[in-house]
Amino acid sequence: MPNGEPDGFGAWKSAADIDAELQAFSKSDQLELSLYRLRSALKQDPAFRKEILPRYQDALLLSGNVNAALELRGSAPWKEEFQKDAKGMDVAFTQLIAGQIGQLARRLEQVIDASPFEFAAYLAGLKRHHLATYGSLAGIVRPLVEERSFPEPQDKVAMTLAIEGFSGYGEDIHKETLIDFFEKNNHEVLCKFFQTVLPANGKIFRDFVADILQADNGVRSLNEAGVCRLLILGYALLDDATHDRMVRQVHDTCGAPGTEASRQARSNARIARAFCTDVRRPAAGARKDLSIAVCVSGQMRGYVEAFQTWKHLHLDGHRVRYFVHTWEDTGWRFPDPISGNGVDRIFKHAPFAQAYRQAGFQYGTDVLKKAYPHFFASLTVSSTIGEADIKALYGSDAAVVIEDHRTPQFENDANNQRKMFYKIQEAHRLMAEDGEAFDLVLRIRPDRTFRAGPAKPDWAKMAKECRSQRVIYFNNLMLTKTLYAGDQFAIGSPEAISCYANTLKLQTQAIEEKWFGFPGRLRSHCSLAHSLLFQGVRRRPLEDIYPTEAMPAATYGKEELKKLLSADLPSGPVSEIDKLLWNSLN
Repeated sequence: MPNGEPDGFGAWKSAADIDAELQAFSKSDQLELSLYRLRSALKQDPAFRKEILPRYQDALLLSGNVNAALELRGSAPWKEEFQKDAKGMDVAFTQLIAGQIGQLARRLEQVIDASPFEFAAYLAGLKRHHLATYGSLAGIVRPLVEERSFPEPQDKVAMTLAIEGFSGYGEDIHKETLIDFFEKNNHEVLCKFFQTVLPANGKIFRDFVADILQADNGVRSLNEAGVCRLLILGYALLDDATHDRMVRQVHDTCGAPGTEASRQARSNARIARAFCTDVRRPAAGARKDLSIAVCVSGQMRGYVEAFQTWKHLHLDGHRVRYFVHTWEDTGWRFPDPISGNGVDRIFKHAPFAQAYRQAGFQYGTDVLKKAYPHFFASLTVSSTIGEADIKALYGSDAAVVIEDHRTPQFENDANNQRKMFYKIQEAHRLMAEDGEAFDLVLRIRPDRTFRAGPAKPDWAKMAKECRSQRVIYFNNLMLTKTLYAGDQFAIGSPEAISCYANTLKLQTQAIEEKWFGFPGRLRSHCSLAHSLLFQGVRRRPLEDIYPTEAMPAATYGKEELKKLLSADLPSGPVSEIDKLLWNSLN
């Protein structure tokens, strides 16, 4: 039991002493003092710990701090005292959790009542990056939606799509309902409800489009805005044959282009014309050795280690030239706790990577940076590079341009998006100005790595297909919160890759001319995807090429992370966020 009289309190000699003192606090309405007294006694490892713990739990519950009570029941002292020989379920613990779920459900009802459509869009958007949280919320929301009627029909549709609650197209969701949904909501809102990670909704979309194409009016069953949204979502969700059929219907029913047409109609006509234009090149004699350009652009972090994995592309046997447009500074990739980009590549201790993402979701990136300035400053790794370094790796015939990233035109480029597309554009220009007629062009980031596969890529087959149509091979064309295209590796003819490389130019034109459906600002994956769509580029997934994670400038294991984090926690973990990160390293 406590020695002496800590904080002016007398020592407890029996459980009766504890109850008497707590009752006195209760009569004088001093609950906070009760909590302090119990907490202080626990820290001093009293002989009456088994008597104190349940009383401390009751005081926490009385104060309304159920989370703290749950944490207490899950702590080591509680387990030592009460769960040594326990073989059954902890009923009280389970009841507390159930009570919390019930309370959360009531609070969610209030949010749903106030903003049903906005909540549904938020819920749908959670699934890609926060699957566990999405599953928990969707489980609570599902019975609420099933038992609830909404004044606005669209709210019910949105909420049911958010939880993938429709049985199927034609059963409990119909053409007229979805036509209304597509005509009233912009495509970025629609993307959230039909994103790739909601596959049941993707099937509903495909069945809906098939029904539309068979209708008497075809795609003209929707207004021009709705048609444009079908084209955008269909680019990621439909197979080539169905998307081509839809594009052909748009092409055959749109009027002659003119300034009097609506913005929506002009965008639809622009997309349809791009896909329906014949781009076939004269057939070339079949040969095994191809002329291949490799356009390398971006910062050169991890480029030496990454290049060792490029052997898995099996480019040997072909005539390969490298065109490198880069920055003098090799750069560092910020491990983004919100999107998860770079986290697993840099943090090689999985529990910490998971805790880091959870902290980002719960508290936000800015809070993390302010709480752990030494940690983030220590992560930053950068160096400089010269032309000799690059040619030593890519060959003496490599065309190389190195620039200083600290130029006025990029001073407001906070996310480096403009820099990225500028470098893609310039690497392609460097290749085009070389004058050689390349069969294929590879766009690649210097830190991109690959693994071995069971078979070699068929480069001749790819070259033949690229000659017959405007097609690019790349992975990750999908719907996230918008139309999304992978921007790190692609293969195509010089003409097709020029559509990829001119994204910055096309984005600028789209903003100036206010193209309907095109992003209103430069947004990496999103702008690239729309650029390819509006230029009629068909996508093929990579075959026998297996990209893996990008090579970081540096990686950190468990002990290194603990050392870095400890600089910001001189007295050990204090806050909940401290404990979340620190405990993942123990």
